[in-house]
Amino acid sequence: MAGPEVYWAAVNARNTISGEVWGLEHLDLAHPLDFAAWTPLHWAIAVVVWSLFAWLSVHLPFGWLR
Repeated sequence: MAGPEVYWAAVNARNTISGEVWGLEHLDLAHPLDFAAWTPLHWAIAVVVWSLFAWLSVHLPFGWLR
C-alpha cells in the first residue's frame, strides 16, 4: 500500500490518498484549521482518524483496548 503513495508523492502529490480526500472536500490548504468551513464529511473523516490515533497511542505501547 505504501508503494503507490510514495510513487505519487514523488510524481504528483495531487494523486495521493490525502490529495484525493482534500480534493473531495475542496479544502482551502491556506486555512486548514478554519473549522467553520469544514463539511460534515470532513468532520467524519477527522473523527475517524483522531479516534484511530487515540486507540493506537494506548494499544501499541501498553497493549490496552485489545
